[in-house]
Amino acid sequence: MTSKTLLAALVGTTLTLAPAALISHAAAQPANDNCSGATVISGLGTFSYNPTGATYSGPIFTGCAEMNNDVWFRWTAPQSGRVTLDTCASPNPWSMDVAAYEGSDCATLIPVACSDIINDCPTWHGEVSFYAVQGRTYTFRIDHGRAEPSSFSLSIDAPFPGDECEIAIPITGTGLFSFDTTGASTSFSNWNSAGYVGKDIFLRWQAPATGLTIVSNCGITDFQSIIAIFDDGCPVGEPIAANDDAPNCGTSSRVSFLATAGEHYLINIGSIWGGVGISGNFEILQDTTPTGGETITVTTLHDTFDTGGFQTVADLPGPDGKVSMREAVMAANNSAGPQTIEFAIPASEFWLLTDRAILRMEDGAFELTDNATTIDFTTQTDFTGDTNPDGWEVGIYGLQPNAWGVAAIFIHADNCVIKGLDRVMQRGYGVHIMGNNNRVIGCTISGPLHGGVRVAGLFGGTPEPTGNIIGGTEPGEGNTLSGGSWGVSVEGPVRDTTVIGNTMSGPGAGIRVVSAPGSNLFAVNTRIGGPTAAERNIISGSGRYGEEGFPQGAQVSLVSSIDTIVEGNYIGITPDGSARQPQRGIYGIQLSSAENTLIRGNVIGGIAITGTNHAAGQRFGTGIAVQGNSTDTVIENNLIGTDATGQSPIPSLVNLAVSPFIASELPVGVTIRNNTIAFAETIGVLITGNIQDALISRNSIFENGGLGIDLGGGGPNFIDPLDADTGPNGMQNFPSLAAAVIENGTTSITGDLHSTPNTTFTLEFFASAACDPSGFGEGRTWLGQAVATSDSGGNAPFNASVAVTTPGEWITATATSSAGATSEFSACITAIQGISCPADWDDSGGVDGDDIAAFFTDWQSGNADIDNSGGTDGDDITVFFNHWQSGC
Repeated sequence: MTSKTLLAALVGTTLTLAPAALISHAAAQPANDNCSGATVISGLGTFSYNPTGATYSGPIFTGCAEMNNDVWFRWTAPQSGRVTLDTCASPNPWSMDVAAYEGSDCATLIPVACSDIINDCPTWHGEVSFYAVQGRTYTFRIDHGRAEPSSFSLSIDAPFPGDECEIAIPITGTGLFSFDTTGASTSFSNWNSAGYVGKDIFLRWQAPATGLTIVSNCGITDFQSIIAIFDDGCPVGEPIAANDDAPNCGTSSRVSFLATAGEHYLINIGSIWGGVGISGNFEILQDTTPTGGETITVTTLHDTFDTGGFQTVADLPGPDGKVSMREAVMAANNSAGPQTIEFAIPASEFWLLTDRAILRMEDGAFELTDNATTIDFTTQTDFTGDTNPDGWEVGIYGLQPNAWGVAAIFIHADNCVIKGLDRVMQRGYGVHIMGNNNRVIGCTISGPLHGGVRVAGLFGGTPEPTGNIIGGTEPGEGNTLSGGSWGVSVEGPVRDTTVIGNTMSGPGAGIRVVSAPGSNLFAVNTRIGGPTAAERNIISGSGRYGEEGFPQGAQVSLVSSIDTIVEGNYIGITPDGSARQPQRGIYGIQLSSAENTLIRGNVIGGIAITGTNHAAGQRFGTGIAVQGNSTDTVIENNLIGTDATGQSPIPSLVNLAVSPFIASELPVGVTIRNNTIAFAETIGVLITGNIQDALISRNSIFENGGLGIDLGGGGPNFIDPLDADTGPNGMQNFPSLAAAVIENGTTSITGDLHSTPNTTFTLEFFASAACDPSGFGEGRTWLGQAVATSDSGGNAPFNASVAVTTPGEWITATATSSAGATSEFSACITAIQGISCPADWDDSGGVDGDDIAAFFTDWQSGNADIDNSGGTDGDDITVFFNHWQSGC
């Protein structure tokens, strides 16, 4: 139970706590309420403090439960040894969470220990223990459950031999070594923040030679152990290799890695989840035989393992004469250099599905730890022929219990390739990449699993998978990926992931890119698609009906992602770009608090679905939705609501929407430019909430069922004095057009913008074959722009010269403020073929009252069709006077 959960429970059951909680918020904050104001303490013993008025310091990583109303202390170790910080002796022992960090710079603190509540005092308390080095400074953070005086104690004991990385026991050579964890505690690191490895010790070993190295207690000392190997250096990072239960070893462990002569490595031995300490022996073996370039052929789909020796390529096959997938992966991991795993499984072994070999996974995931390993499942086709015309000939079935959520293949290595994997069942993901520069190509992964491919590092930011590629541009490199939630999931911490040439779908999303807000778990610089046709992904067919019959899901979901590019994809439509792909998702691309996103050159359509059950008859769907605290989003050169030609409709309900989730979460810095936005069932571009800087520029917006641009979703927003109203984009007033006259190779457009005083605006002008039925907009062809500055009364008359258009087309305009807020479309007027000065009706060379008389003479005789409508009527009077008032 975390401090927040416990405090909530106490407030709900103990009446005396509610006033105390209120008092604590009202009281002055203590001086050590945050890290920068930490109270400096020295020595050992008991230290008193008062947390009354303490506030939340923010999401600072503790490795365990996040804290609430915390206070801070800074302490320099007077001697080296095992330090224990304990709040049990406090007269009010309600300190629930405790964390210790190495360092005093609040921006670079290194977590060294943490504790949630412990219930072995009169009541709950917190306690941490860690190895301290004399003279080093440490920072403590304590979350207290009550606003009342408390205390904690500090003590130092001599550490158990090898109990921490800093005092690792030195060993050399190979052979049998003894170990003792009976008095050890649980070490803390980013890798072991949850305490999975408990009662552990460290040994520092220097490799006598270069080659495959095995560290094992298999068949020597049997206990519920785990062995992990690290590069030398404290605190430890991500392990080079780790194992809890090795094949054919019961609960004992066996790890292998490639060691380099003369290098030091840390060997960590402990029990699972604290467990019990034990003394015994383990061995270190080395094989220095050169390896590399071998091909390993899997000949059975059964998950057997009988390989002996060093379990390298040279040790295959085992006594049964066959090679299983598990044996092949183990041999590749234990053999230096690149290896390729191929398949030749007899069709007589096929089970579950008669048209392909489904590997029986009975002893955990297949885990690649050796760099440059290729698993080529397509080679099975060479052996048995194309028995599965809808995909490849090898899949995986997870037969062991509790496998849901765990990948079938883990890649904890670099430069590996997974090729041609087919259906995967009863697993979390088909492939989970945690290394760098790996590739997944030509796979047809589907089945009951979370998703086809996952690229994600570990909590705490180590490792951060970098440079991985899903798909490719060469023939056969693209994947077809789907699952119970996503086709592809890119999850922070991760960087520089490329997803190209694939077909992806899933009930949650075809692809999602997600970070964890408030942490260092960022998904950075993901590229989905690219500028060429070969890089295009087909991301369609995603979504599901959720509770009460409301459709859910997106084709592309970006959640708190950073520097993401979505380019050149077909989203929501068929691979030939001509029609809607059946789907139930309500978004084509959904941004939720994403940062610095570029959406460019995609074709997005068909995002429209009708609800069922309680949502029966309701329509849902948005081509692109920018939501939450998204910042710096650029949407350009896309076809939205059309086919790949940009001419035929594939309508969404709403083509593009910029809106908050809640009032306090507003997208900022949205730019929508040079897109075709057409054929929506309702609105072309919808801006809602208190968003103030959605810039809409140079787009072709036409034939949408509602307004082309709608601020607020309530239909046309009419001009108000001094543009004083509030709302989306400040409800920016649109221009009033007086006349659009075609002459001398240009179109001259006159009118006035009434808006905020003394402000400069950019006006953009458009032509369309028809006026919107509302009388406002749309704008199919961009003609040009002009700048207008309002006076102290808010008026900005203009006379703009833009590209020539065709007489009879309808002209509209938008206004964009200097803050980047664009208006709705103006009312339409008709472009007319003009003379040098339409108001100089008597051709006298000037505009005066004689022109009025001359115009009315012609109007009464039916010869004053100034608007080129085909007849003389009242509209001609309006057009004439607009020209006359402007002086031409």
